[in-house]
Amino acid sequence: MKMITSRHFCTLTFLVLFLSAAPGDSSSEEEEEEEECVYTLYVQTGPMIMAGTDAKISVALGNAEGKLVQVPDLEKWGIMERDHYYYQEGSLDVFSGRGPCIDSPLCWLNLTSDGGSQFNSWYCDFVDVTLTGPHKRCSRAFFFVLQWLSTDHPPFRLNAYLDGCNLQQQKVHTPRNGTLVVRNSVIREGSSA
Repeated sequence: MKMITSRHFCTLTFLVLFLSAAPGDSSSEEEEEEEECVYTLYVQTGPMIMAGTDAKISVALGNAEGKLVQVPDLEKWGIMERDHYYYQEGSLDVFSGRGPCIDSPLCWLNLTSDGGSQFNSWYCDFVDVTLTGPHKRCSRAFFFVLQWLSTDHPPFRLNAYLDGCNLQQQKVHTPRNGTLVVRNSVIREGSSA
C-alpha cells in the first residue's frame, strides 16, 4: 500500500508541475503578443529628377523616454503590389509591420540610407507614422524630412534625424487631432535641398 501511495504521489506531483507550467508558457506568449504593436508608415519621395533610390533604407522611431523600434530594411515591411519599386521619384510608398509597443507619442525619427547602390541619392519629403496595438490608443506622428539622404547633395549625409522630443532643436505642432508634426531643423539652418 505504501508503494502505491508513493507512485500516486509522484504521478500527482508530475501532473501538478506539468499543468502549472503550461498556463505560464501560454500566458507569456500572450503577453509577448500583447506587447507588439502595428506600425504603418507612408513615405513620400520627392518629385524632382533623380530623387529616387534603390538603396536600402532603415528607420528608427522613438519616444521621449528613449524607447524605440528599429526597422533595418524598411522595404521588407512594404505592402505595395508585388513588383513595386520603392522610393522612386514622386512615389508614396506604404509600409506596415509589427514591432514592440512604445508609449506614445512617437517624437523622433532617424531615417538612414545605406548608400550602397547605383542610385544612392534619395530625397524624402515626409514620413507619416501611425502606431496602434491591443488596448492602446492610435498614435500618429508626421515628420517633414524635406532632405536628401546623399553624399552628393546638401547636407551631405546619409541620414535624417528629426527630434520633436527636444523642443529647442525642432518646431513641433500638435493640431486638434493629436498628430505630432515635426519639421526638419536642417532645413531651417539653411542646408535645404
